Amino acid sequence: MRRPKIHKASIAVASDSSVVANVHGFAGERDSEGILRRAIELGGAIFIGVKLRGREARDVLARIDDAGHEGAGAAFVARERRRRKNTAKDAKKKRR
Repeated sequence: MRRPKIHKASIAVASDSSVVANVHGFAGERDSEGILRRAIELGGAIFIGVKLRGREARDVLARIDDAGHEGAGAAFVARERRRRKNTAKDAKKKRR
């Protein structure tokens, strides 16, 4: 079996906004089993992932970009509705 390549990025940001630190450079271990063992010793939640290939990563990033636009658009629409509602309330108070 081929020895798995260990990713050397020091951190990753997860979709739940948590920041995950890579034990690879810190643990002094060279193999995946040793790194996992050291991560367990350090405690906390452990994230195990696989780096996506070029096309896969581009597809995922495009979907994330679309979702980001959709989410931001929804936030701006809600903000505009609140602004208009407050403006209408203020105008109504002035008329009284």
